[in-house]
Amino acid sequence: MSAVFVSPCGRGEFGHRNGIQVTTVAALQLQRPTDGRAVERMQEDAPSVTAETSTSDTPTGTANSIASGIASRFTMVAVGFFVVGLTVTALATLQGTMPDLLSGMAETSYGRLAPAGRTLLLNGWIIVGLLGASIYAVSKSTGSDTKRPALANVSLLFLVVGTLAGAIAIVAGLQSGIAGFEAPLWARAITVVGFVLAAIAISSTARSASERLGATGWYLTAGAWWLAASGIVSLVPTMDGFGGSVQSAFAAASITGLFVIVTSVGLLYFITTSLTGTDPAMPRPLGALGFWSLAAVWGFMGATGLMFSAAPDWYETLGVGIAIGAFVPLLAIATDLGLMLKGTVGGIADRATLRYGTVAFVSLAALTVTNLLLTYRSTSAVVEFTTFALGNELLVILGVGSFALFATHSAMAGGNTSGSSFHFSWSVAGLAGAGVAAIAGGAVVGLSWAAGPASASYVNAGEAWKISAVSVEPFLLIIAVSMIVFGVAQLAYLISRGPKRAVEPLTAPDGGIAYDLEFEGQAAFPSWRRLVWGASFVWLAALLFTGVFPVIDPANDASTLLGDQSRTYVDGSAELIGRNLYVSEGCTECHTQSVRPVGTDVGLGPVSVAGDYLHETSPLLGSNRYGPDLMHVASSELFDASLLGAHLEDPQLLRPWSTMPSYSYLSTSEIEALTSYIRTLR
Repeated sequence: MSAVFVSPCGRGEFGHRNGIQVTTVAALQLQRPTDGRAVERMQEDAPSVTAETSTSDTPTGTANSIASGIASRFTMVAVGFFVVGLTVTALATLQGTMPDLLSGMAETSYGRLAPAGRTLLLNGWIIVGLLGASIYAVSKSTGSDTKRPALANVSLLFLVVGTLAGAIAIVAGLQSGIAGFEAPLWARAITVVGFVLAAIAISSTARSASERLGATGWYLTAGAWWLAASGIVSLVPTMDGFGGSVQSAFAAASITGLFVIVTSVGLLYFITTSLTGTDPAMPRPLGALGFWSLAAVWGFMGATGLMFSAAPDWYETLGVGIAIGAFVPLLAIATDLGLMLKGTVGGIADRATLRYGTVAFVSLAALTVTNLLLTYRSTSAVVEFTTFALGNELLVILGVGSFALFATHSAMAGGNTSGSSFHFSWSVAGLAGAGVAAIAGGAVVGLSWAAGPASASYVNAGEAWKISAVSVEPFLLIIAVSMIVFGVAQLAYLISRGPKRAVEPLTAPDGGIAYDLEFEGQAAFPSWRRLVWGASFVWLAALLFTGVFPVIDPANDASTLLGDQSRTYVDGSAELIGRNLYVSEGCTECHTQSVRPVGTDVGLGPVSVAGDYLHETSPLLGSNRYGPDLMHVASSELFDASLLGAHLEDPQLLRPWSTMPSYSYLSTSEIEALTSYIRTLR
């Protein structure tokens, strides 16, 4: 793995250049004047600037050494979560092709391992890693001391405890049943405290140097607070009925879009300014367009997660529009970063950092395309609920987030990192293999779903599900192997690095002189007030349109006969106990309960509407259909209640092709309760 895993305090700091000692990141950012007139224009347009060699009483690199130390601790913790999370996820994926693998044990069943691995990778690897990198990048890009370092370290403690406790609780069968937030409420609350403390630490540093905040500071500071705000919303008790699904969809999409995507782009700005010698505080109109438009579209992505569902029609239309609009910030950011790189790429000695950053941006571009395909009605009807959605998750976690981290920590280590070529090649191979297999597998399976109803040959349930199960197996195997390759690359890099050692940092392209720049006054463009008010407005607008208005839509309160009679559960009844088992065993990982108004769902029963879920707290809509939809399974002619218990204990007994895990570890009374619940799904 890149230097993401090794970043000792102070290593990789640019301490001297041409005999001039530098104390802030401004010294690193090389100005590239082309002629005397250009210099005069830069001096006239900028705030009052005084250029002088360092005379500060603060030792050179002290601020960045503190930031490096904090980032190193965050990184090492994130790496630990990454190794465990990737192992758990790969194991769960293998179970999709080998259902007997570790079968018969509750703690190793697919329904528990899959959400536990996802929690470790998202909360433990990506979020912890990005927060640590943000602390470093904000301090470095502003040239300001890291404020509240103790608070940052305490936040790490909360993040570790909350993430670890949440994953263990999921494996122990204590799932919440809330899509995207499977960990129990108390574990998530601990993690959210860590979000808030980290946001305070990052914003304290940024505010102390608000006149030098620039694009990097905007992205990273706003991203941290959007994460904290979205995490707090996720703790609000879930509403009854379909509104609860809207709640969780907004919070999950905000964490992914308004933190992971936004923060990763902020880190790309950080490494680009470092590689090219561009002043990070320079006002950049294209950078501002990219920032606000990126926040606007990805903050509203909650609407894209409930396509063809019981959501109001206007909500789905909003999702399609937002997915199309995501190309605007992509183009603005690509243009802005390209202008910074123009004419300097050939002179950049730090090729490792440049390569990592390039893959992160390419992953973002690919994510924008696949997200549109998941939202656009003609394609979504085919690939929704398939491994295509998993491909999106892989692009976020293994692509955008991971490679942004690799690039940042490669830069922290000075860019002079042994083993980076091996790590880069194998990591790209793992990402490409897993992503392409997931997307291709989703397309193949989705087309097989469309073929049955279109030809009137079969319904996507019962014995006909063999077509889907057999079709997806090779793709799941490729995904699992690719994840293992990705993990091996990281472990091999760790071993190749050996003991921590100092490196000679690589310099930015020639053409400028390093100065210690002291800015007086405030640049008109990147003001702190504008950031605070603008970021708050964007988040609140996303909350209203994708988290509040769809919830209070009158259609959500219109009850149906199905909702009133079949989906009401008496306290202490076998049906309610069975429903709780359905949740704790993670059955939503493979089964949906949502019949869509599309051709692939013809024959599965009446189309689902909001009133069907009116009396359920956290409707079990599901997001993957690795097994048949169960919305009306008990009403199907293919359903045999007498064989259900035997099927749960040994799925391959009656259907050798089935990839469903065995639930033989459940007691007789638990099996009976689970079958009682499934019989209510009419």
